[in-house]
Amino acid sequence: MPDGNTSRCTHGHNLRTGIARHRLILTLGIPIVHDLHIWAISTNIPALSAHIVIADTDAANSHQVLEDVHSTLEKQFRLLHTTIQIEMESYWKSCSGELHGA
Repeated sequence: MPDGNTSRCTHGHNLRTGIARHRLILTLGIPIVHDLHIWAISTNIPALSAHIVIADTDAANSHQVLEDVHSTLEKQFRLLHTTIQIEMESYWKSCSGELHGA
């Protein structure tokens, strides 16, 4: 039986949400990754959605951050179907994480 950090995809791969979160934080320096979910769209197509928090000073580069996230997920996990929501750090701090169940 999978643990709470595992999403079993029917194409034979176990994708660990904890590992994906860890890679985004370490590889790209994203300080907070939350509400990360991995599931199978079909028997051979995995998908991922997540919220990422970036520094307010990175707002002008958010397009590049998004491209880097998609590239990392594709290269390291073969995830081609991803939905990423970017949040600014000031927004995250003002909500204290309460709105997102962090």
